[in-house]
Amino acid sequence: MKAGGSALLLALLAALGLGVGARHVRLLQSQPARSPTPAHHQTAGCPQSPVAFLQKTHKVTQRFLDSAVLAKQQVQERCGGYHRVLYAITDDLGPANSTKAIAVAADLKALRATLGEDGVIALGPQDFSTTFGFEWNKFPIPGRFTWNHCDAPELVWFDLFSRDLDPAIKHVWAAEYDVAWTGDIAGVFGTFPERPDFICSHDFKSGGTNIGSGWSNYHLRTWLQGTEVKQCFIMLARYSLRYMRVFWEETRMGHLQFCEISGAAICSKHHTWCQIHSFDQHSDVVGRDSKGGSLFHFSSHIAEEEWRRQVAAFGAAQATSTLNGSSAAAGAAPSGNGKHDKMPGHIFHALKW
Repeated sequence: MKAGGSALLLALLAALGLGVGARHVRLLQSQPARSPTPAHHQTAGCPQSPVAFLQKTHKVTQRFLDSAVLAKQQVQERCGGYHRVLYAITDDLGPANSTKAIAVAADLKALRATLGEDGVIALGPQDFSTTFGFEWNKFPIPGRFTWNHCDAPELVWFDLFSRDLDPAIKHVWAAEYDVAWTGDIAGVFGTFPERPDFICSHDFKSGGTNIGSGWSNYHLRTWLQGTEVKQCFIMLARYSLRYMRVFWEETRMGHLQFCEISGAAICSKHHTWCQIHSFDQHSDVVGRDSKGGSLFHFSSHIAEEEWRRQVAAFGAAQATSTLNGSSAAAGAAPSGNGKHDKMPGHIFHALKW
């Protein structure tokens, strides 16, 4: 291979987070979690302050494992932040030799072999019960717990594990298992404003976090009246630790609501200090298809072929920018429709495989 071609290939692999190969993945298994270092603020492409990143899942696929390795590298190891996978168990697993128990054990084994023991937190029914203050299966809001309270894993994490954070970390990002990104997720986090206590997506809605009573989940709450009900999508959301504290306090008071109501409504109730920032389908951070349509949508499904095309297009553009002397994190890279931008990456939802 010619020298120029070899350099292009290496730059492309680095842009995709794959240049380290399987050997580095094995090395990750034995490396303990690292706290933010003083060098954080000198690292290009990192958020202004280190952040925590929680990836939530109830199942493990190879794509999810790959994304978790990449997130750990980008957020924790490169930018001095904190990364954990929260594995939620909300079913009765039965005896250890049951089909469900064996599947969960296999998932946790795969996660821990890839991320290390410290990189994975398994949450069970009793954990949710003690954080919420209700006996399991006796929650006030009718319906499936995991649907109504999709933000429960990060709340339990705050209640039980947030004391492990470095004091420099003030914000927590949480992503559902089917969220993915091109480029550098830490760099993407750095494009959002530092001040807000809650960041979410209002996607296609023109009214921001406002929502009418015709919404199917409008009545899934034990409190809030009329216009106090707000809605924002939280496939990927950011919370300040002080918001997380008040979220926990409200929950312990019996103030429950559908998860897409929680962040926007609670922050609005504490409006004297709590600030909300929401983005929509037109945001530069959103990935796009070949026609310019949003690929970060609450009900979209992104096939493997489309995902491979997105990763290849973004990685090739970053490699070209690097070879041309531009910073990969700040250089031009294409969105899905071939146009160029200056984003360090783009977010996508949903990859169900």
